[in-house]
Amino acid sequence: MCFNSTKPSDVLVDSPATRQPEEEPMAAETFDELLTRQVGHEFAASHQYIAVAVWFDGQDLPQLARHFCRQSLEERNHAMMIVQYILDRDLPLTVPGVGEVRNDFADVREPLALALSQEQEVTEQIKALFAAARAEGDALGEQFMLWFLKEQVEEVVSMTTLVNIAAREDNLFDIENYLAREHSGDNSHHHAGHGSGTPEAAGGRPDPAQDAGDRNDIGCLGGRPQRVRRPGRGSAAVAVAVLVTVLTNMPVFLLGALATEITATIGVPAYGVGLAVGVYWVAAALTSACTGVIGRVLSEKGMGITALLLAILSLTGSASWIPAWPWLIVWACLGGLGNGLGHPSSNHLLVTHIPASSRGLAFGVKQAAVPLAGLVAGVSVPLVALILGWPVAFLLMAVLGVLVLVPVTLTRTMPAAMGATRPAGQWDPQLRSALVLMAAMTMFAGGAVTSAVAFAVIGSLERGITVGPAGVLLAVGSALGAATRIVIGGVVDRGGVSALSLIQTALIVCAVGLSLMAIPTTWSYVVGVLLAAGLGWGWPGLVHFLISHMAPGATAAATGIVQTGTYIGNTIGPVLTGVVLSLGNSTLTWAMLAIMATVAVVISFFFGHRLRKIDSLEWPLS
Repeated sequence: MCFNSTKPSDVLVDSPATRQPEEEPMAAETFDELLTRQVGHEFAASHQYIAVAVWFDGQDLPQLARHFCRQSLEERNHAMMIVQYILDRDLPLTVPGVGEVRNDFADVREPLALALSQEQEVTEQIKALFAAARAEGDALGEQFMLWFLKEQVEEVVSMTTLVNIAAREDNLFDIENYLAREHSGDNSHHHAGHGSGTPEAAGGRPDPAQDAGDRNDIGCLGGRPQRVRRPGRGSAAVAVAVLVTVLTNMPVFLLGALATEITATIGVPAYGVGLAVGVYWVAAALTSACTGVIGRVLSEKGMGITALLLAILSLTGSASWIPAWPWLIVWACLGGLGNGLGHPSSNHLLVTHIPASSRGLAFGVKQAAVPLAGLVAGVSVPLVALILGWPVAFLLMAVLGVLVLVPVTLTRTMPAAMGATRPAGQWDPQLRSALVLMAAMTMFAGGAVTSAVAFAVIGSLERGITVGPAGVLLAVGSALGAATRIVIGGVVDRGGVSALSLIQTALIVCAVGLSLMAIPTTWSYVVGVLLAAGLGWGWPGLVHFLISHMAPGATAAATGIVQTGTYIGNTIGPVLTGVVLSLGNSTLTWAMLAIMATVAVVISFFFGHRLRKIDSLEWPLS
């Protein structure tokens, strides 16, 4: 969805702010009569803003929808303030009716231009009221109108800013991100409604600043903002995000778990499986790095569907068509491309469907799906591959992918607005540098812990642990890692601790665990694996959660930047680890990984320092 070069003033809008049902103004209305009319004008403006909010919600623009529903509450409050004033003055009052509102718009610029026109009209109405009160010598009425004059100055400035941003940009990233940062809680221009001089509203004043922490709440019924979501929509979003994550990771996890069976069946050379795994992660890194460009062609829903299609194709091809072993690399490459699209799409899904107060847990559950995919791949060896053959394990996952793809394609579980929240290449330089630092952090951290998990069984054998117990140790560590992601996600949601501090703690634990693995004793190795692969691998969910707070209007593109670093680490880390292990020095191997984790810790503090320079971000980021 793009804007053209037409100026905001060129858009013809029909504001309902002054339209009452076929009522002609009287020749010389008194201040009291104009005041009664103004009640209808304010209610009409409130109704129009509800219509605008609903339209924006239909376009999957949560920040704009939330903003205009709060604007609707503001106009409703203004009407009730006037009602209370009339009642306090013991004046007669007949509440005016409200005319039709506009519900359909050609593009995003039209409702914004309508809103600005509406605020300008209301300003003229308030000026006329003030002039009438002064002409009649009504000092009380004149004093009452002063507050509304000040309020209208702020409202016109706010709407003018939105229209100007829309006029000079060709995408919606700047508007959504501007509202998410500058108008968090809408405290930036609604502060006038909370001062000591604010007029009282009849029946009390619903406060649009409540629940400011939930950036997806746009509802305004029942006095305070409520989440307008279909029942179960949030849980369905989490389920879809988990399944997309599992399925897009399955090609590489099955490839690793079934390497022995695959090699024996199709004659893959010793380096073949490793090469296929490396190509998978390279393809994922390339796709992830191009998320911003891909986003100009595909919506976030389109990315998710494409990710599932590529995963299904990769799994099906691996199961049914490998006439020569290089085809294994082809199918792995397709799976990697799907993985690169899967994370940005599922992260955008969670941001647009999960309230901020529950998002830490949601991202924790979603990222727990990664070790879950590894666990499923491991279980498939004895339960499926050894009984029915390794191709069946790939085929079963492909069937699951089809079962997930059908409902996702036919429903709006995933947002479908083309271009709704992606940047067109213009980023806040400080935000971009912070995301690059985060990518560097996840590159070293991901490379360290992924390598440790990949070679944990081999290291166990060198420490005198047999194959069975070694597999159990790895499974327990992976399960602990998945549980840690969920638990600390819930901790962040409860507040009191920032996501960044928990990320740094997990990275430190990971570094300590890898250091213990370097000590040539069995007990230290066991404890080290549990710390590194368990508690120390709890940070990925919080990283994605933090991305959603840093770039709420461009989560998919921001995820692409950070995941690129993760994929690079996942590619280079195991290769380096394999090379060092081939030299016959496991102690040096684990020490190298511990240094990588330590570097990630150091980068995390530089990253935190850079974040604090971005004034528009709220601290603590929790």
